Amino acid sequence: MAARQKSPQRDDTGVFLAIVGVLAVPLVYVLQANGVITIPGMPSLLMYVAIIILFTWAYCRWRTPSTWNPVKRWLTLLVLVFALAVLSYFGVSKQYGRDHSLESSAEQAKIALFEMRTFTGMPEITFTHFNIYYRNVGSLPARAVGSKTTITVGPQPMSQKEIQEAQDKVLSWQGWQSYLRTRKNQDLQPGVGQWFSFPDQPGDASRDLAGKLPFVFTQHWYVYAMVAFKYWDSSMEPDVFGVTEGCVGLWGDLTTNHNCGRSRTFLEREAFTHSSITAQ
Repeated sequence: MAARQKSPQRDDTGVFLAIVGVLAVPLVYVLQANGVITIPGMPSLLMYVAIIILFTWAYCRWRTPSTWNPVKRWLTLLVLVFALAVLSYFGVSKQYGRDHSLESSAEQAKIALFEMRTFTGMPEITFTHFNIYYRNVGSLPARAVGSKTTITVGPQPMSQKEIQEAQDKVLSWQGWQSYLRTRKNQDLQPGVGQWFSFPDQPGDASRDLAGKLPFVFTQHWYVYAMVAFKYWDSSMEPDVFGVTEGCVGLWGDLTTNHNCGRSRTFLEREAFTHSSITAQ
């Protein structure tokens, strides 16, 4: 009596786990990127690595790829693992950024930029300048309040890209630390406002403005001021500073302030600390 032949068994476990691996990484990434689930950075990384390892193991057990030639089999695996690794990287990076983001609070100092005024062409004005007015609208004293300003006057309006690049340049100014040291005694109490002049004395900058501002009236030129403040208060970590930035545009009669770029207040971690500012 002839023995019955057993039909070959399919290894469905490998197929199932391979499908799970391919679907799990994109699903977790989308949920994590949209903030639906929150998994801390390191557990998130370990989870993605585990899913990719599980997928690789399942792929190697899957019967169908074993019938392909070696180049096709391993190249397919490489492409799939690379795609899953890229998604995993962006998922972990987004979560890491979320874990380490700094959020400002109402219980902190907060500098607000209020207005810019032009002073030129009057007998009592000894030099052409702008006055920039600001106030601490937060609940704690702002310490070592310092500002950086750049003014651009020209015949054409600045593009949003040009404005953003100019604001980025002000924020990344390499002289912030040394300048804030000169401002270590310049505290601003909650609800108190102050102003400063730019330029703050007669000189080339003032003469340049005096030569260009008439064209705003006669030839419709544009004035752009990029202003940034940095400061800190007692609630902030030693290397965290408050930052306020704004862009003010003036044209026409030079009296109406126009918002022309980023206008925001946020916290920023610096390479220097509060104590390095106040040190003698």
